[in-house]
Amino acid sequence: MTQKVDIENLSSEASKDTKIRPYIEAPEVVIKKAVRKTMILVIVFLLVSGGLVFYLVKKTSTLATELQNKQNLIFLTNESTQMSTDLLRQWKELEPNIGKINNSLPSSNDLLGYLGILEQISGASGVSQNIKLQTKATGQAPVNLPGNNSASSKGGSVDYTIELKGNLQQFVNYTQALTKAPYFTKITDFNITGTNGLNSDATATFGAKVYTYN
Repeated sequence: MTQKVDIENLSSEASKDTKIRPYIEAPEVVIKKAVRKTMILVIVFLLVSGGLVFYLVKKTSTLATELQNKQNLIFLTNESTQMSTDLLRQWKELEPNIGKINNSLPSSNDLLGYLGILEQISGASGVSQNIKLQTKATGQAPVNLPGNNSASSKGGSVDYTIELKGNLQQFVNYTQALTKAPYFTKITDFNITGTNGLNSDATATFGAKVYTYN
């Protein structure tokens, strides 16, 4: 008896046997790959985070420096404005008296005007005087006495000594007139000898200095 063979079924079963089966990795390999992947992600995250932190720190430092510079500029501007305001106020107070100030500071190149005032004071006080000027100005090059045209720096003084002959009342009158003279004069030393009374003859010697504008 002949059996009929189903060729289609045989072909179907043969094709099923020849299909590629899926590859299944070992558990330890899967774990290692997962760990490696995690480590790579952590490293990338740390690098990105570190770069971001570095950028933020640098940016913050730059902003802090700029802010400090602006604060310093504001402070200096305020100081300059205050100083300008003070100078303007002082100038307004001094401006009406500029002429008097200029006249009260003689030139060290020409002290004839100041010596003339001393002669007037001595004549009004009734005393005789002998003036000896120092050859150098305080803290300067040689003092420019009358007839000396050497240059000197701005601001100074000339020291001198005066010997007076008269009585005590005349000496008082002389010093009072000297302090009222239109010059900046400072008495540095004072000595009286031969006093036997208010109206008796005596000798007074004192040191003084007159301030000059050069």
